[in-house]
Amino acid sequence: MPNGSILAVDDTEASLKVLSDILKEAGYSVRTALSGRLALLSAAHLPPDLILLDIRMPDVDGFEVCRQLKAKAVTREVPVIFISALSDAEEKVRGFQLGAIDYVIKPYQRDVLLARVSTHLNLRRMQLQVRAQNEELLRYRAQLEDTVAQRTAELEDSNRRLRLMSFALDQVREAAYLIDKNGALLYVNQEACRAHGYSAEELQQLNVMDIDPEISQEAVAANWQITWDIAAGPVTFETRHRRRDGSTFPVEVRSSPIRFEDRDLALALARDIGERKEAEQRLRESYAQLQELTSRRESDREDERKRIAHELHDELGQCLTALRIGIGTIRYGQNSNSAWLNERLAALTSQVDDTIRVVRSVTLMLRPPLLDMGIGPALEWLGSQFQNTTGLTCDVSLPPDFCDLTEAASVAVYRIVQEALTNVARHAQAQGVHITVKQNGRGCELDIRDDGTGFHAWATETRSLGLLGMQERAQQLGGYVVVDPAPGRGTRVSVWIPSLHTAYTRS
Repeated sequence: MPNGSILAVDDTEASLKVLSDILKEAGYSVRTALSGRLALLSAAHLPPDLILLDIRMPDVDGFEVCRQLKAKAVTREVPVIFISALSDAEEKVRGFQLGAIDYVIKPYQRDVLLARVSTHLNLRRMQLQVRAQNEELLRYRAQLEDTVAQRTAELEDSNRRLRLMSFALDQVREAAYLIDKNGALLYVNQEACRAHGYSAEELQQLNVMDIDPEISQEAVAANWQITWDIAAGPVTFETRHRRRDGSTFPVEVRSSPIRFEDRDLALALARDIGERKEAEQRLRESYAQLQELTSRRESDREDERKRIAHELHDELGQCLTALRIGIGTIRYGQNSNSAWLNERLAALTSQVDDTIRVVRSVTLMLRPPLLDMGIGPALEWLGSQFQNTTGLTCDVSLPPDFCDLTEAASVAVYRIVQEALTNVARHAQAQGVHITVKQNGRGCELDIRDDGTGFHAWATETRSLGLLGMQERAQQLGGYVVVDPAPGRGTRVSVWIPSLHTAYTRS
């Protein structure tokens, strides 16, 4: 960026080129003019930061150019340095009278020329800065005066509204209290009197601590600081208020800072929330019952899956195996040379084998037998099956001193991992999954990571029911599931189950 723009004026081309080259080498943006008329036109079109003006010119001399520059508003403030081959005191005086700021003698002394140009450009910049600052101060003063006038009007309006407040607050259905920084009740409305069983005069003789058994003087000071010094706005909290007969009731208090006649006060509106608290308690009880029913449903479902899996494996599997052996016995024991019969027996054997594989697959999907041996072997088998089925890498890391979980916790962890792997296979576009199990005295931590497209690819599509099911299973055991969104960098599912385990040593 140039150090400044300079208009150089001289009717001698050689002298003008020397001057222009010196200035350009010093980093200035230079425009030139070979006559006074061209100089006036150039300066009026685009005022420079500084003008170097030769005095002796044929058409319009430098003095007349300077006079016209200073006569026009657009160029009046541009500093002018006269250039002359003569050192005439009268010329200097005349130039200064016309508004010039300095005088340079030809031939040019480079260092002197650049020093004077730099000095006057810096002075010009400082003048402009001072002027801008003065204008900014004037604007700020006008804004400040407007603000003071506005605040004064607002204060007068606030005082008028506050004088009407005692009437307005008596019309609301919430208990209203005007409180000072020490907790004294300066004003109460009719609803406050009804709620506590006091008259207005009696309540105004009391303190916040007299009507709120859960608050102390320190708490009053802390609430005051929050209301006035920190939040500078309404603060809402729940507490209990005491009636005249000593009974208490829950309230929600909204405290707002107000100023009246140079006093900092707080206006507190208290709402009886007894019915809401009862409804919340009923809702919590209903949720607990729902969780218990859900847990029981899942337990019954797992028991049914276990029973069906055992029946398929023990009864149907044995029947199919016996059928296959029988067909094999007929196939290899008969002496018939019938090609048709041999073909039919081979087809039946193949169908029985396919059915046995389907039964085994259904049995494993319902409940893998390895789950009866503990969650560790079950997770290793699940990872192996996932890897064989999808072709994706699946590593399972178990601690060497792993203590097995209870059956309910094992089933929950197994189903959570199963659902997570299903989501990875369907949506993550991953190359591999790593499952890590850690344990400490507090519980079992499970970490499932993939290197796919990230959380957004599967867990947020339709508020995944699978994810909700994973969270519900963990919550039933007092644990939780957290999905770490990392679009483009894979997905991490963290599961924590509280300490529910039995002795188990990994072989």
